[in-house]
This record gives sequence, C-alpha cells and structure tokens, in this order.
Amino acid sequence: VINPGHFMTLLHQGLIYARMQDYAKSNASYEEAVKVKPDFLDAWYNLGNNALKQLRFKDAVEIYDKLLNLREAPEFLHNKGRAYLELGRLREAKECFDRSVELDSTYAYGYASLGNLANRDGEYEKSAKYYSQATRFAPNSDVYWFKLGVAFFRADSKKSAEAGCRKAIGINPNHTGAM
Repeated sequence: VINPGHFMTLLHQGLIYARMQDYAKSNASYEEAVKVKPDFLDAWYNLGNNALKQLRFKDAVEIYDKLLNLREAPEFLHNKGRAYLELGRLREAKECFDRSVELDSTYAYGYASLGNLANRDGEYEKSAKYYSQATRFAPNSDVYWFKLGVAFFRADSKKSAEAGCRKAIGINPNHTGAM
C-alpha cells in the first residue's frame, strides 16, 4: 500500500516530475516532503538542484544553505558554488569548491570546478593541476581528460596536451573537441 503523504513517496513523485521538467510540481512534491520530514536531505538537495536547473541561483544558494545547516557534504557545497559562479560571485564559488575537496579529497567535481575557475583566470598550470586531480578520481571522464589537455595546451605543454586529448578520445571516440 502506497502512502501518498509519506516523505519517500513525495520524493519519488518529485523526481518523476523533475524528469518530465515539470519543476512546479516537482518543487511542490519536495516542499511537501520537507514539511513532513524537515531534515530530509534528499528533498532539500533536489529542491536546490531544481533551482539550478531553473536558473534561480539566489534561491539555490538559500536552499543549499538550509541543507548545509543540516549536514556539510561535498556535493552540497559544490552545487552552492555552482550557484555562486552563475551569480558572478567567484570568491564565494571558489570557497565552496575548496571546502568540497577538503571534506572529500577524492571529490572529482570539486577539482574540475576549481580547474574551470583557474582556467577562467588564465592560470593554466594551476588549472592543469586541478584537472589532473579530477582525472585521478574520475579516470573515465572524457570531459576532464579533454579539459586537462586544453589546460596543458594553454600552458604550452604540447606533449601533455596531446596525451590528455588522446585519453579523452580513447574514452569517447566521438569527443569532437579532442580530435
């Protein structure tokens, strides 16, 4: 018997609506879930993710703050950093990404985002260092290998650039940027 008011039922309902890109209904389901269970991390996390998808970045920051008050986790910090990045608040974004890899030294998304920031600032050697960490912890990511290759290329390390791009193509032969 399915209980329509159970927090897990509401979560799954929200996930289905999010998959259909009906964010109003998805958000309503998640909001109902946190009314039933205020410390329900999954519902808060999905509310934040929906806000990111809807380009409601200030709302996303607020939601991730609520989530982080319940528990500090790398993925919560990372997504809050993504929202800050979209708001042009680069210092706060970097702080979130730094903290995400402090909490989990194997968190590839955090390293990749730090690489993106360094690349954006023209710090290509630093960018390559971060992308190298990302590929270490997500070795099957053609995107990270490609970004590592580009960072090496921009840092004038052509041999390493070629190796990164070759690795990206080896993972995904259709990776058009790496060809």
